[in-house]
Amino acid sequence: MNKRGLSGIVTTVLMVLIVIVAIIIIWMAVSGIFTGSDEKIEEESVITSISIRDDSVIIDPINSTMEFIAIRGKENGNVTAVETLIYNERGVSCKIKIYQNISTLESAKVYLNYSSCGFSNITRIEAHFIILGNQGQELGSNMFAVHRVVETDFIVARTGILTNKINGLCGSTKNSCINGTLNNPSSNSTHYLWQCLGLNGGTNASCSSLIPPSPINGVCSLTKDTCTAGTFLDKADNSTHYLWQCLGLNGGADVNCSLALTSCQLNNNCSVSPRVECKRYELDGNITVFFGYDNPNSISINHPIGTNNKFTPAPQDRGQPTIFYPGRNVSLFGITFNSSILMVWTLSGKTSTGSIATRNCTV
Repeated sequence: MNKRGLSGIVTTVLMVLIVIVAIIIIWMAVSGIFTGSDEKIEEESVITSISIRDDSVIIDPINSTMEFIAIRGKENGNVTAVETLIYNERGVSCKIKIYQNISTLESAKVYLNYSSCGFSNITRIEAHFIILGNQGQELGSNMFAVHRVVETDFIVARTGILTNKINGLCGSTKNSCINGTLNNPSSNSTHYLWQCLGLNGGTNASCSSLIPPSPINGVCSLTKDTCTAGTFLDKADNSTHYLWQCLGLNGGADVNCSLALTSCQLNNNCSVSPRVECKRYELDGNITVFFGYDNPNSISINHPIGTNNKFTPAPQDRGQPTIFYPGRNVSLFGITFNSSILMVWTLSGKTSTGSIATRNCTV
C-alpha cells in the first residue's frame, strides 16, 4: 500500500471519530436540556393542597410545643413530611420539618417542638407538604395552609401570669364542681342539674345527681316493739318499761320508744286461759275440735310456740296463735284428728282438752 492510500484511511477514521464525538456531545446536551425541563416541570407541578383544622391547634408556650390536625386534599403525590413556618409577633419565621406519611384525603395530627426557634409568642402558622419526586428528591408543594393564632389556641391564657386552661369537672354531690365555676343549678322530677364552666378557655361540663327520697322520721307505735314509721331496733327492757327504737329513714330522725309494764306484767301473773269450744264430725270418721282463749288482761300477751304454748300429742305447733289479745276470743282455729285420741292445748300453765266428749258445734 502506498503512502497516499494509507493517508486516506487515516483521514477517514479520524472523520468517523469526529462524527461520533460530535454525536455524543449533542446527545448529552439534548439529554441535559430535557432532564432539566422534566425536573422543572415536576417541581412546578407539585400541587398538593393542605388545610389546618382551626379548632385542633394547641400551643404550649411553657414547653415550646404545638400540635394541629393537617388535612390533605385529593391530589396525587407521595407526601413524606409536613414543613411548618411559625411566626412571632415581629414577623420573624422559623421553619420546622416533621416527617410523616399522609395519604390522600387523610387527617393527621402533627406534633412539633419549636424550642430551637427561641420564640416567646406565636402569631401565625403556615404549613405545606413535602412531596417525594420521581428522582427521590424532596419537593415542596406550592399550596400553603395558614392559621392565625388566637388566645384560645394556647394551653395557657395570658392574664398577667400564665394560667392553665381548666376544663369543668362535675362533683359527686348536688351543685358541686371539682374544677370550674358552678352555673345554672336547676332540677327535674328525678335529678339535680347544673354546669361546671371551664376556666381560661377550658371546656364546660353538664352535671346531674339523683334526688334522694324524702327523709322519714321514726315514729313509735302504741304496741310493744313496733313502729308506725321507721325501722324497729330492740333495746334491753328495764324493770318497769319495754324499750326500743324506731330509726329514721333517708336521714330522718331516730326516736326512743317505751311502754310501761302493766300490773300483771310487774307481778308476773299475766296468764291466758285456753278454751275448747265445740266439735264437728267429719265424713271420714275423724273429728274437728275448735279452740279459743280468754285473756283477762288489758294488754296483749305474747306466748311463742314452746313450753307455754303447745299441743300434745306432737307436733306442738298446730296453728294456734302466739299473740293473745285482751278479752274472750272464740273458735279461732280448729284441729282435725282421730276421735280415739285426746288433743291437749297447754297455754301459760293451763290446759284445755278436745275429744269425742267435747260438745257438738251448733252451727
